[in-house]
Amino acid sequence: MRPGGRLTGLRQSIRACLSGQSNGEQLTVAATNRRGRSIHCQVTVSALRDASHQLRDVIMIMAERES
Repeated sequence: MRPGGRLTGLRQSIRACLSGQSNGEQLTVAATNRRGRSIHCQVTVSALRDASHQLRDVIMIMAERES
């Protein structure tokens, strides 16, 4: 899936997780699948922490949302 250029909300969610302001966020973005069809994609962004609860990275899970 290729995001369709409207990534502002996604960037904000990633930055919020990386800065420690959020443990996770969920949003829906317009995207294009590999066949060229327009879809809505649900994206979950979550903070990745180690055993000592130190922030290490973010995990993004993307799935096509049923219309």
